[in-house]
Amino acid sequence: MSRPHALAIFRAALRAADPEKAVLAHVATDGKTLRVDQRRYRLTDFDRVQVIGAGKASARMAQAIERLLGKRVTGGWINVPDGTKARLRKVRLHESGHPVPDERGVAGAERIAQIASESGPRDLLICVISGGASALMPLPAPGITLAKKKSITKRLLASGATIHEINTIRKHLSAIKGGHLAALAAPATVIALILLSPRLIDASVWISSRLDELFASASTWLATPLGLVAAALFVLAALATKWARIW
Repeated sequence: MSRPHALAIFRAALRAADPEKAVLAHVATDGKTLRVDQRRYRLTDFDRVQVIGAGKASARMAQAIERLLGKRVTGGWINVPDGTKARLRKVRLHESGHPVPDERGVAGAERIAQIASESGPRDLLICVISGGASALMPLPAPGITLAKKKSITKRLLASGATIHEINTIRKHLSAIKGGHLAALAAPATVIALILLSPRLIDASVWISSRLDELFASASTWLATPLGLVAAALFVLAALATKWARIW
């Protein structure tokens, strides 16, 4: 393969992986209706449109939404890694720790939860999620400190647990993942845009501690499904031979 051909392939890959272009490939508007693949949303049904979320690519994803909807975007908040730069008019970029969560991430997650909880039936929340969101948007469940959550994650990593196993447990330590943010957002309309690396396609339900579960059906919001708890217990039992205890 010649150098020009290799460069052409490389540049094409970069263009294809651009988060803004990825969003624009699936989201469009004619000014009256917002289309997300096969779904349609009448923009006149909403008084406010806000963008929330987290991830290494979330700033570029938010740019795409602002480019599409312009002045219809009234605000929003996304947690991003240090040094992230993006020109956004209404959506606030909040730098947070990655890959190790920190208190800035907690503060940002609290603000995201507040935006969700203050939303009503005439609000549209567009949630942009990409890799790194689990670390960037930490909000420990009641009774669990950020230090304890970080300690548990380190022990899971040291045990040899896979990212699937870690996320199966980690979402039960969160006050925002595993369906909790969706519960806060009800009865607002929520659109989740989740950007995946090609190598994660087969594991898409696991990205960002299964943040796609944030937007599960309303009937599952009131309690964590027993099956998810059982899955976490199964993972812990399987890892028990490698280390004595997590707490």
